[in-house]
Amino acid sequence: MTCFMPSFHPGEQSILDLKDGTNSIELDVTNLWPNRIIGDAQPSTSDAYTKTNISKYTSDSPLLPSGLVGPVTIETIHAASMQTPKPAGEKH
Repeated sequence: MTCFMPSFHPGEQSILDLKDGTNSIELDVTNLWPNRIIGDAQPSTSDAYTKTNISKYTSDSPLLPSGLVGPVTIETIHAASMQTPKPAGEKH
């Protein structure tokens, strides 16, 4: 299951399809495109990752807030066990 939570809309993201037993969560964090362009413009960069005609960003441009901005917490909530009611007249 992939969950996406944009950085401009902080809040809770629920993962509802967990299974009994061991589950794993993989978190991929992505940088903003302008930050990649700024990084490639640095004098110490020998190999650029980007090829673009955008000249708005230079090696002196400030980096934009990007990536995983905390605090980030992973909390578990244990659901209450629900029992199915027995039909009337059936002994418990």
